[in-house]
Amino acid sequence: MTDMMKAVALNSMVWQSTRIVGPAIGGIIIATKYGTAPGFFVGSLGFITMSLAMASIKGLDSKRPSTGKGMFQDMLEGIQFIRNQPVFLALMGLTFFNSIFGMSYITLLPVFAKDILEIGSSGLGYLHAISGVGGIAGTLITARLSKSIGRGTILSTGAISFGICLSLFAISSSSLSSLPLAIVFIFLASISSSLYMITIMSTLQTLVPNELRGRVMGIYGMTFNLIPIGAMQAGFIAEQWSAATAVIVGGIAVMIFAVIVQIFSKEVRNLGIA
Repeated sequence: MTDMMKAVALNSMVWQSTRIVGPAIGGIIIATKYGTAPGFFVGSLGFITMSLAMASIKGLDSKRPSTGKGMFQDMLEGIQFIRNQPVFLALMGLTFFNSIFGMSYITLLPVFAKDILEIGSSGLGYLHAISGVGGIAGTLITARLSKSIGRGTILSTGAISFGICLSLFAISSSSLSSLPLAIVFIFLASISSSLYMITIMSTLQTLVPNELRGRVMGIYGMTFNLIPIGAMQAGFIAEQWSAATAVIVGGIAVMIFAVIVQIFSKEVRNLGIA
């Protein structure tokens, strides 16, 4: 399990690195007289380059016998498996709350940068970069803690602290108008997010049976990619009240669900305990 945790952490570190370099460059580009258009061209070039690199990779010849079932029936089997396994159901629930409520703060960062903290487009890039640095720090901490602490403890601590730090980021930005505190809390929130999301992914990869892993991880991927839908609810709350309120609501929602899982799911609490 430790090796799997390290592998997932390494994958996350690569992704988090792009959150440092990309937003920083994007913020600088937007701040120039040319505006946002060059940023989109640079982003498109990156996607084209990566697509060519992926196309050149030779896949392993690992043919598996067909199940003889359709795509939807295969996916239904994956959903039924998750529903009947309390651990996986809780992990998917945590992922759902993270995507719908937790990560919606990313959509509202431009509002914080422009209207609340008043640091402009360059400052927005720096906020994203700081979040990426926190994510990398979180991956390193997760890989280290996995040797000595149960996964259930890492998962619950990370999810609860993520919700708390996210709420404190919104409060320190809007009520206190403190950029230093906002930076500290968004950094800590990113560390916390990495702690429990890496734990969720490595646990799924390790415990799900081989014949169901593709289907379960596909459902996990769809759940994780609900972030745009989360942006809708965050935008609605921000329009009715404020961006800070939307982020606070998201943080509290993640924290409450994590506490519920910690209290009522013995299976999650005992993850990683010999």
